[in-house]
Amino acid sequence: MVSTGMTSDACITLQSENKRIEKWDIVRAVLIFSVVLGHFIDRYTDNSVTMRALFLFIYSFHMPCFLFLDGLFSKRTINEKRYNHVFSYLVLGLFIKILNALVNGLLDHRVSFSLLDKDGSYWYAICLFNCCLLTMFLKRFSKKWVLLSSVILACFVGYDNSIGDYLVLFRTVIFFPVFFAGYYIDPKKLAKAASDIKVRGGWLDNPGSCGICVSEICR
Repeated sequence: MVSTGMTSDACITLQSENKRIEKWDIVRAVLIFSVVLGHFIDRYTDNSVTMRALFLFIYSFHMPCFLFLDGLFSKRTINEKRYNHVFSYLVLGLFIKILNALVNGLLDHRVSFSLLDKDGSYWYAICLFNCCLLTMFLKRFSKKWVLLSSVILACFVGYDNSIGDYLVLFRTVIFFPVFFAGYYIDPKKLAKAASDIKVRGGWLDNPGSCGICVSEICR
């Protein structure tokens, strides 16, 4: 079964609006802070159970949330097949990798460099590049089956030792389902649902808030 993709109105929901949406900026700010905090407390996880628990909590949501937002805000890039934007992620990732290698060479007087293996922070840009290309290809198929298949694959990929960090393949498989879900979610409906929900202990305490993504994908 082939789907027709997003409507023109959905495509321009976010990108065509000149004004920024404060809620999404706040979410980004919280996620960026969580990244900084996670890296900071990483050094204390061996000596503190509390720090270890906080570290695991942060890493359980912050990167999936980033990829979800990337999918949410990539509708125009993907639907209009803006390959120049997509390949800019690849160029940025490789630039960061080369720059890191040069800096490490100056500081440590030795250079260890592998162009397409994951060994640093550049992986995120390459993962975005992979997810965008995959979505451009897979959006022609039924979104329900693509999402279901990608979730199943992400659950079992860790049991296959042959899938490693080359081309950031492992992390792409892990994070693609949330990127793909973000791509198909209507941001206006998501924002409205978040506004209507009276949060008591977080989104996970309300099945309706958690189910909106699934209902929108399966609609």
